[in-house]
Amino acid sequence: MRPIDADALRDKLQREIDKVNPPFDDVLGSIRCGVRLARNMLEDEPTIDAVKVVRCKDCKYYKSWEDTTTFCCFYHIAASYVRYSDDYCSRGEMREDGTD
Repeated sequence: MRPIDADALRDKLQREIDKVNPPFDDVLGSIRCGVRLARNMLEDEPTIDAVKVVRCKDCKYYKSWEDTTTFCCFYHIAASYVRYSDDYCSRGEMREDGTD
């Protein structure tokens, strides 16, 4: 997988479309030209700097207390941080057994 900035690619394609008048009289030739242009631009597009995150609900440090309060026990101290299931942090590690 190669994550890219799709908005930047869309804008780049639009600039190319705006400045090119295809020399084709037929619709199929114009479509082929456009597809080749898009494919070549996609191949040249740089990837973005992305890191896969582990959501708290899937993290081995995510715990619940009496099914009402959820918290992160990464530091193994009593003053653990309250977390919501869709939160994440740089210390997240995927839970291996799939249980809480």
